[in-house]
Amino acid sequence: IYAFELNGEFIGSIGQKGRGPGEYLAPEGIEIDKVNNELIVVSVANRKFLRYDLVGNFLGDFDVEVAFVDFKILDNGNFVLLGGDYSNTHLGEEMNKRIIYITDNRGKIISYGPKFCVDFEDVKITRLANLMVQNNEISYSYKLSDTIFQVNDTVITAKYKIDFGDYALDRKSLMNKSTQDFIHTSNKIGNPISFNGRHFQTENYLLFQITVNRISFSLYYNKNCNKLFTSLNNPIDESFWIGNFVSSYKDYFIASMDAHELFSSIESLKKN
Repeated sequence: IYAFELNGEFIGSIGQKGRGPGEYLAPEGIEIDKVNNELIVVSVANRKFLRYDLVGNFLGDFDVEVAFVDFKILDNGNFVLLGGDYSNTHLGEEMNKRIIYITDNRGKIISYGPKFCVDFEDVKITRLANLMVQNNEISYSYKLSDTIFQVNDTVITAKYKIDFGDYALDRKSLMNKSTQDFIHTSNKIGNPISFNGRHFQTENYLLFQITVNRISFSLYYNKNCNKLFTSLNNPIDESFWIGNFVSSYKDYFIASMDAHELFSSIESLKKN
């Protein structure tokens, strides 16, 4: 993990690869705990949350009790863990296969959301999921689904649904299949349009990504005027970032790109 100033100046590294104190095999998730001014890193291979101060000094760690696919931190410092379709049988039947787990900043479970299969029987889920916390609101979505969900306390509601019309998957015929078979069968069907499962929000916009004949597109929904756009600004600028959005902050959408991709895109635009 490397830290930089906003102008790109290198500050230093945080932690290192390994299994010792303050080390990780791979940082699967990184979030800032604003309440305690700590950087929290998930190392799934070590099954731990690692804690650093904002300068990079190691403060300690604690074990991950819940199997999950993504995590975020709320403004009050509590953690949000997205369970996906992982089993958490070790937590007991009451807490097994819950979608959302809320813990304190040391991993103690405070509350948990409903079982997905009970509340949304017509939606098939996969572990390729996207969790979003914006202005303390929690939302999440799954690849190959058509629904973006919102969490209020432990109540989950279907907030947005993408209508693919005649191109939608026949979910009822796929519901009884395992996750692996579901993905394999849906790919064989050759359905030309699908939801990538990635979404990001600002106060005024919802950004989500779809695939049409194996080409990714980003779509923007204006929450205020109830309109859908394929681009917010200059579509040439937009072409840089297709498929590379990683987050949102205040009124900004944030994207990343490898340097060689950026340079090749610039050269291509100059030629065209």
